[in-house]
Amino acid sequence: VRDEGKRDGPVLVLLHGSNASLHTWEPWVALLGAKYRIISLDQIGHGLTGPNPNGQYDGAAFVSTLDALLTKMGVTRFALAGNSMGGYVAWEYALAHPDKLTHLVLVDAGGPPDDPNKKLPIGFRIARTPGLSKIALVITPRSVFEKSVHQSVSNQAIVTTAVIDRYWELNRYPGNRKATGERFAQYGKRDANTGRLSEIKVPTLILWGDQDKLIPVAGADWFAARIPGSAKIIYPGIGHMPMEEAAQRSAAD
Repeated sequence: VRDEGKRDGPVLVLLHGSNASLHTWEPWVALLGAKYRIISLDQIGHGLTGPNPNGQYDGAAFVSTLDALLTKMGVTRFALAGNSMGGYVAWEYALAHPDKLTHLVLVDAGGPPDDPNKKLPIGFRIARTPGLSKIALVITPRSVFEKSVHQSVSNQAIVTTAVIDRYWELNRYPGNRKATGERFAQYGKRDANTGRLSEIKVPTLILWGDQDKLIPVAGADWFAARIPGSAKIIYPGIGHMPMEEAAQRSAAD
């Protein structure tokens, strides 16, 4: 967990996406830290947090872990932003604890129905293929992460050797590979609350890259149509991670 920025500023909590880590938010922390107290974390099964002891990776597990952490930190009112899987956790949290949120920010968030024609980055295809996912428990080439990161973004300038090394190393942190397999095996449980999105009343901002190959830009319209009063901003030429690919623009918004 990183607790940074202006100590007495409004609290902004940031949730990374699948197979990522809190590092994905470093550009926002640098740009917004003078105004906000910013809390970022490696979610269960990710980064240095490691696997969930009970093996659960459905929405409730992510939401309850986040809530327990923030309660322990004494944080009771905050804005919550999430990218991809983190966006899914963010809106699930908004449904579970509407009284604690001041704002919700969904950045290329998980939740929209899968497009059967989309081609997932190689790492995600492996994780969703039962036989291959078992092999990935013991054999995880760096090249898989290199290709997956390149396939996930449009602004290739953000894909450096250090970034690829970090993805590769953190995904091989003890227990994370097994956790990834268990999380993808529980993937189907994630759609249970999509019918409740209209219950979200907190001011919501939807940010999306129009070149997102993982969760296509139609997902922005999908959320906007379901969350009353939400605002939507689309970034031309940007992929799945606007907070890194278009840091200045997305942080300003």
